Amino acid sequence: MELGQTGYRFVQSFAGNEFLDQIMVFSAEYLLVLVPLAGLYLWFNEENGFEKASFMGATVCLSIGLTYVFGLLYYHQPPQYQGFETILTKDLENAFPSQHAAGTFAAIWPALYLGKQRVASVLTAGAVLTGIGRVYTGLHFPIDILGGVLVSLTAFAAVHLLEDYLTLSIEWLQTVTERFNLDRR
Repeated sequence: MELGQTGYRFVQSFAGNEFLDQIMVFSAEYLLVLVPLAGLYLWFNEENGFEKASFMGATVCLSIGLTYVFGLLYYHQPPQYQGFETILTKDLENAFPSQHAAGTFAAIWPALYLGKQRVASVLTAGAVLTGIGRVYTGLHFPIDILGGVLVSLTAFAAVHLLEDYLTLSIEWLQTVTERFNLDRR
């Protein structure tokens, strides 16, 4: 935990500049919106976009779900409850692993796998800023962010292994949706 606190203190050493503080608060809280935007971009701008967006969405959802599971295995309080001064205060029950980091990083791996380098680049920039912002604002220690990244990789591996089943489920869902739309006319 000492290494995590050292990393936390280093990132916190940059706090106090009002402009930078506001950028980091925005990064910590709102850059997560890049994830659904990337999914929508894939859905509407790519061949088989619904499948690609679903692959990304499944990875993100599983990643966030896994944060709860891993949070049961390892617990520690966020910095605000350990006597550190923070820019933001939230009622976090468990800081490990960071759900924001898990969610933002989880979108990167499918984008890379699908060969969408520009989307992956934007998501990577957003995820890194989100992770730094979460530490900078005092919501997490660096180990929480690393935990979120590892959870996202675990989720991606699981979804990738189950990709054929996901594709079948998507095809079934599309068939049901098409039939429903035809029946309504």
